[in-house]
Amino acid sequence: MRIKFIKKYQVKTSKSVTDILDEINIRVQEQKANKVSFLFDVVDYKKFKISDRQIQIDTYSKFSGARGSGTITFVLSDYHDYTMIDCIIDPDAFTRIAFLGIFDFFSLIISVGYLISMHNTSAVEILCITGFFIVTIIFGYLSILFNRNRLEWYSNEILEDLKITT
Repeated sequence: MRIKFIKKYQVKTSKSVTDILDEINIRVQEQKANKVSFLFDVVDYKKFKISDRQIQIDTYSKFSGARGSGTITFVLSDYHDYTMIDCIIDPDAFTRIAFLGIFDFFSLIISVGYLISMHNTSAVEILCITGFFIVTIIFGYLSILFNRNRLEWYSNEILEDLKITT
């Protein structure tokens, strides 16, 4: 069974696609021109990549702990009297799973070495080692869910900053 961490949701707005893209371009220019106010802005518009009715935001940064790390994609669909925005949140699960796997691998080597060096191990020691691995797996899973929730919060902040209600 494969666990998917990608989350999707839709927002309907009365703004047109061109109005949304124009607003984003204005915000990008404002942030480039005024670097001091950019430090206090919640949304970093300079990281937006716009291509053919699709906006992609990569939030990979050392200083974006509050935003989470991953990719947020907005797909804009224009209809007669409204615009539908499909939001796709893709947390950086691979890096976290890889780090957790490496950490557990080295912990397993140390634990096996400990069990081999101690000839008479008790059931309590084996239960503690097993419990440690279970806790690290749960911690890794929860950190990915927390990261996804932070990305969802950031995507809502972007929509709110653009005055698009969710």
